[in-house]
Amino acid sequence: MGAAQSPLLGAAMFAPAVLYILLLVGGPFLLAIFYAFSDARIGNAEMHFVGWKTSAAPAKPQFSVAIRNSFIFTICSKSCDRRRQHSRHLPGKNLPRPRLIRF
Repeated sequence: MGAAQSPLLGAAMFAPAVLYILLLVGGPFLLAIFYAFSDARIGNAEMHFVGWKTSAAPAKPQFSVAIRNSFIFTICSKSCDRRRQHSRHLPGKNLPRPRLIRF
């Protein structure tokens, strides 16, 4: 069996690519999970693991109001955008307008 037909050579050449992809994707993913369960702050070098205390935001009434307002804003802005697209004879239709939400 020649060196070009060795299955070990193929695995040895493929392993660095797999390791690189795992570190490139897995590293930031694990760091994001750690940040989610810690009290990390910008400009502060100290960080402590606090666990599920950071997940208490959905229990607050302000959170549900913010989610509801986000849905209302998205639905209204998209309906206005669709209405504008279907109106062919409005003056100024082809003028550039700022987009609030771009999907």
